[in-house]
Amino acid sequence: MSRNKAKEKVKTAKGRKSGSTRWLKRQLNDPYVNKAQKDGYRGRAAYKLIEINEKIDILKSGQIVVDLGAGTASWVLELFLEADVGVIVAVIAGFGAIISEVGAVMMVGGNIAGKTRVVTTAIVLETGKGNFDLALALGIILLCIAFFINGTVLALQGRSGAL
Repeated sequence: MSRNKAKEKVKTAKGRKSGSTRWLKRQLNDPYVNKAQKDGYRGRAAYKLIEINEKIDILKSGQIVVDLGAGTASWVLELFLEADVGVIVAVIAGFGAIISEVGAVMMVGGNIAGKTRVVTTAIVLETGKGNFDLALALGIILLCIAFFINGTVLALQGRSGAL
């Protein structure tokens, strides 16, 4: 990371201690903080995990990872990007099973109008009433949601180079 970039100055504020001002100045001028924001990580610690994994390949399938102070979202995102394709396929299959369970939803109380009705139940009910236009529209919406989630998962996985 280049440190030749123009340094950002921090305005002093009433009540801010000098140590806080120094920390803020370091944060604003830290290239890894800027890169983390650009890449969608919550903190710069994810880059340490990436660097360590590239050097000694510590992330293996089936291992338990212990968080040693990095933001949870950063670690989860990086572990997701490093996950095996099998894990991603399992998540997508589980999602597909969840959105297709009409019978279980009806039995557990997923049909209280305005309270617990889910899209799959609404499709079945509207089809039964003869409202095919609404049922078809709800089905298309459900398919769009499923394709969006699957596409997002695959795009994130493809970004890590696993596919």
